[in-house]
Amino acid sequence: MGHKRALISVSDKSGLDEFVHGLRELGYEIIATGGTHRFLKEHGIESRKVEELTGFDESLRVKTLHPAIYKPLLEGGDEPITLLVCNLYPFEANLEKDLDELIDLIDIGGVSLLRAGAKNYHQVTVVTDPDDYPEVLRRLKEDGGDLSFRRQLAKKAFSYVAYYDSLIAQKYGSGFDRYGALPLSSMKPLRYGENSHQKAWFSIREDLWKRIVIHQGKEISYNNILDAHSAYGCALEFDRPACVVVKHTSPCGVGIGESASEAYTKAHMGDPVSAFGGVVGFNCQVDEETAQALTRIFLEVIIAPAYTQAALDVFKKKKRLRVITCPKDIFGPYAITAALGGILLQEVDRDFNEDWEFVTHRRPSDYEMAALGFAWRVCKWVKSNAIVLAIRDRTVGIGAGQPSRVGAVEIALRKAGTQPVGMVLASDAFFPFRDSIDLIAKAGVGAVIQPGGSIRDQEVIEACNEHEIAMVFTRRRHFRH
Repeated sequence: MGHKRALISVSDKSGLDEFVHGLRELGYEIIATGGTHRFLKEHGIESRKVEELTGFDESLRVKTLHPAIYKPLLEGGDEPITLLVCNLYPFEANLEKDLDELIDLIDIGGVSLLRAGAKNYHQVTVVTDPDDYPEVLRRLKEDGGDLSFRRQLAKKAFSYVAYYDSLIAQKYGSGFDRYGALPLSSMKPLRYGENSHQKAWFSIREDLWKRIVIHQGKEISYNNILDAHSAYGCALEFDRPACVVVKHTSPCGVGIGESASEAYTKAHMGDPVSAFGGVVGFNCQVDEETAQALTRIFLEVIIAPAYTQAALDVFKKKKRLRVITCPKDIFGPYAITAALGGILLQEVDRDFNEDWEFVTHRRPSDYEMAALGFAWRVCKWVKSNAIVLAIRDRTVGIGAGQPSRVGAVEIALRKAGTQPVGMVLASDAFFPFRDSIDLIAKAGVGAVIQPGGSIRDQEVIEACNEHEIAMVFTRRRHFRH
């Protein structure tokens, strides 16, 4: 067999028997670690135990850490190892366990092998992914695997090790010190980015991706994912059945009720024009009645924690509609944005402070308090400057993404039109002037919730008192850029 030697040490043995049969046909001598050697033997494939090279007892978990392995990997010599097939202990598949239970799944020898083999990509072909086996065999048959192909595989090996280590670092504790480790995995190519000329990918841990089910519809897009995130996140703010309709990542209609159907009806009422072509999120199971209502207009995506089978059957009539099941605990602790060649990280805004300060002569009624709480939860998910007009169980007008607060108020009032008595207003940040209060008084808004903090707070409070509008300060801002 000459100098064609392959070292194989894998935890994931998918497709391994067929791959090694192919290597044997190409004249490779196979050297394997304990579990891999036993697997190959069970499949009738001859291999040498790695202990024959090292003299190490198999009971040692780091049996590959030996000059007899690393010299032929790094330097070649008379009997080089020119093919390394290695993947690591299944740390990611066991992330739900406590750290102490995971210690034994922190791979040492495998990581070292991959680094050595990838470093010497000029001589060594490094294979980490069973999905690459067919292409590797094809290349080895054709040209022995050219340098550019080996470099590509080496890059994949280093990326794989970096991802593996980042999972371990995050398991050891949250937060970031001098060095940050963000596990980016399963770089799934999307149709395109925000626009058709932009390439895009979706990176998500494989264990999380397996918990998301896309039942049907067109290929999911970059914009779909952003909108689904906002719709679902906003819906999960509520304990009662809730529905959120989103356009361009901002809610345009939100409703709560006794059922998914009632919640959707109220959300759609919030802005029926903008709902067309929207993304809809629920915090509860979607049933057949709700599905029937959803299919009466064009929608891009529906995302919920569960569906009845009857609902899924209804959605099949809309073949292009994307229907997604997503667990409620999918959201991570950090929000990440690329900026100025770097990455901005912040804790996710989970705050809902109910220790409100009553600052006007008139206190909100019980009804207004419930409506203010509802509007404040919605406001957190609206692009700044954000204004939410609502009654107790649904939005009636939302002004989003405006450079001036009074401009957002004007849009929200225009959206609301002629609405029932009992409207309240939520603002994601303070009012810099009293002009917004004078506007909403004419529309019949009875109560306001806002953070406060302006140098003109007293002026705004006096305007509310003049108009008999109740106002509370939260002392918490909810900017959303």
